[in-house]
Amino acid sequence: MDFNDVKGVVRQGELPIESVENPYGDYYIVKIKNDAGLTWVPGEHGIYTLPNKQIEGRKYRLFSVASIPEEGFLLIGT
Repeated sequence: MDFNDVKGVVRQGELPIESVENPYGDYYIVKIKNDAGLTWVPGEHGIYTLPNKQIEGRKYRLFSVASIPEEGFLLIGT
């Protein structure tokens, strides 16, 4: 799949990272502030990048959102 395949459904923006936890090994929990008022259905996914960071392979990653909109933040585990 190429990024242009999903370009019509993508909303671009920057969201501030509230915290990053590393509970064990190579597993990380990233909590992202939802300052943009985004809404989603539990289980949806998003395409995320880290601006100004060099990443091998693709410049983006797809992650499922592990929180609900009523919590006021996006939670991603990887």
